[in-house]
Amino acid sequence: MGYLIGRSLVGRRWCCASLAILALALMSAAMPTNVIAQEGAASDEAGVLMVHGAADAGEVDLYVDGSLEVSGMSYPSVSDTLALPDGDHEFAVVPTGAAVEEAIASTTLPLAAGETYHVALLGLVADLQVNVYPVDLGPIAPGQSRIRLINGSPDAGPLDLLLSGGDPLFPSVAFPSETDHAEIGAGTIDIELLATDSETVVLANAETELVTGTVYNLYAVGQLADDSLRLIQVASSGETAASGASEAAILGGTCAGSGEADVVAQLNGPLSASGDSLGTADLPPVASSFTAVGLAFDEIIAAEHAVRVTRDAAESSATAVCGEIGGVLTETGSLVIALREANQRDLAGMAILAPSALEPDATDVTLLLTAEPPGGGSTVAADTAEATPEPTATEPAADEAEAGTLEGDDSVPEIVVIDNRDRDSDTEAP
Repeated sequence: MGYLIGRSLVGRRWCCASLAILALALMSAAMPTNVIAQEGAASDEAGVLMVHGAADAGEVDLYVDGSLEVSGMSYPSVSDTLALPDGDHEFAVVPTGAAVEEAIASTTLPLAAGETYHVALLGLVADLQVNVYPVDLGPIAPGQSRIRLINGSPDAGPLDLLLSGGDPLFPSVAFPSETDHAEIGAGTIDIELLATDSETVVLANAETELVTGTVYNLYAVGQLADDSLRLIQVASSGETAASGASEAAILGGTCAGSGEADVVAQLNGPLSASGDSLGTADLPPVASSFTAVGLAFDEIIAAEHAVRVTRDAAESSATAVCGEIGGVLTETGSLVIALREANQRDLAGMAILAPSALEPDATDVTLLLTAEPPGGGSTVAADTAEATPEPTATEPAADEAEAGTLEGDDSVPEIVVIDNRDRDSDTEAP
């Protein structure tokens, strides 16, 4: 890993929860995996970490505004976090031990206070790039995680990201671009990166656990040509969604049998808008969400399916509304269904489903939900609420520097743990 020379975040109090950084160097053979602690940005500073994704650059140092800040980063790795003031900053990357005048890549980047950024060294020494990628750590609905792909490989070509098979979540991502963040259900998934042109799997990580409320940035770095292609996974804790957040899903089956129905697609839970009220005052708020689901519209309506939304999912007083998918199409080709609580006639909200205009095998789902249950509603019984898995990560001891190779399948990567979270608040990184 790289070591912080200045502006250490240890002992600071930040507006967001601590961010755990997981850098996975993955390919078909066992490769090292680094786990590093990161913290978010204070309201008057920007939080910045560096990603070393240039396979032939060797060990590097990072200078910020002419001052040495990170030293001895090897490929592939992620630094601890720097705290930088609002405004423009000059970043320069040099071979470890070299002066700033010997930079092999440099750029000036604007940073905003209170935001978190990744600064990534990508490409090859002959044409290195230093790119900045803002990280969305905004509220995440219960049961959801957030994911994004950055293609940092100069020779892998456009890449498709698939989660547990199916259609690409992110298709044809070219070097050195990044996708938007997408929210998906937390749980255990298989990650595959395919070459768009040949559909050949170039990187894979089976049984990856996505934790509720966590933001995952996946960097494909290195080259296919010299077998240096790796996947760096940076996992950061996002903000917890405000009280009243909901979980939502498309179920295989009917509302009456929703306790036993399978979840065929997770939906983003409706959230109430924040900010100043406009127009007529004192109107009841409406929560809303939008999700592009990787299921064809015709496939959904060809069999029994239902939409279920669980209000206040993290609370003991959680209530559910549900609506079976069916009815008459609107003039625009959409299907609008009512959402009601069990044994209630009052309308609690609606779901609008329509074929995606961008992806032929996807469906756009919009949820609109009244913020308060009509008539109080009924509490969801434990045996009827769909449980969202919340995997827990194994925390290393505070003074643990390395853990041994995992036993079993040769495809399981070797684990090397570096965890700064439990260090004394007055201890600087070495």
